Amino acid sequence: MTYIIPWYQKDVRFKPGTVADIGNIRLYLRRTNREKNNKWRLYISIRTCKEDGVADSLKREVAVAEFGGNLDLKEGQEKANKYLENFLFGILAEFAQED
Repeated sequence: MTYIIPWYQKDVRFKPGTVADIGNIRLYLRRTNREKNNKWRLYISIRTCKEDGVADSLKREVAVAEFGGNLDLKEGQEKANKYLENFLFGILAEFAQED
C-alpha cells in the first residue's frame, strides 16, 4: 500500500510542497540553507486539542530527519514520506506486541 503526504501546494502561507497536515501532525520540509551540503531537513509539530484537556495549540517543530545528497523537492518529499511511514509503523508495531 502506498501512502501519500498531502503537501500544501496552493496555500499562500507556505512555500508550495513544503508543509503538510496529517491528523494532529504537521510536517515541514526545509532546506538547511548552508552554502555547503544544502540538505533537506524534516520537522514535525504536534497539534494539541482542547477536547483532550489541554489548550488548542501547534507545538514548536522538532527536527527529526535530514536527507543529504543533491535532492530536488519531489525527492525530499519522497524521503519524508518514507520517514513518516517508518515512524508511524514503528509505533503501531509496538502496540501490536504481546506480553
